[in-house]
Amino acid sequence: MTSMASQAPAKDAPTGGGLRGFVDTNQQWISLVMRVLLAVMWFWYSVGKLGSPESNAQSVRDFRILPESLVTTFGYAQPYFELALGLLLILGLGTRLVAIMSALLLLVYIGGIISLGARGIAISCGCGGSGGAVAPG
Repeated sequence: MTSMASQAPAKDAPTGGGLRGFVDTNQQWISLVMRVLLAVMWFWYSVGKLGSPESNAQSVRDFRILPESLVTTFGYAQPYFELALGLLLILGLGTRLVAIMSALLLLVYIGGIISLGARGIAISCGCGGSGGAVAPG
């Protein structure tokens, strides 16, 4: 005789109500939507930079973080890397690794923007392909 308390719930059994229950029930759909949104972001930002690699390299230079020897290489490679991240996310290939790489790249970008503020440099971030000096204020 087995008591009901000692039986583990079935793996596919609903976990209850509330937000946790919703997330558990819809995890695959939520994951797909988040993956597509991140991919669209990478596509959007890469396309803006692909049209003018020289301008993107100048945006990278304006941050005054990388040594000049790396600015052009990074400025030209960055949009292709972002495009590759978006493509891999849409195709569903290596999604965990791509998500980790996306998070790390976004942290680098955030760090660069924070660095600008800390150093009192007023430029546009260049996220969508157009960077450069902006009026203070």
